[in-house]
Amino acid sequence: MVFDGVEGPAYDVIVHPPVWFSPDGQGFACLASLRERWRCVLNGGGGPEYDSIVGDRPV
Repeated sequence: MVFDGVEGPAYDVIVHPPVWFSPDGQGFACLASLRERWRCVLNGGGGPEYDSIVGDRPV
């Protein structure tokens, strides 16, 4: 994944759509998976890992 010209971590799956962009276009968020562990990616950085994400709740 590349954010603002800087290469970040690689993921096996990036859910598209949706990729959400901030109103000013300076940030983005998406859901991504690496080795079957899901996370919310914000501005290229990954958050905590989960077994799955269902609706708006990590599992």
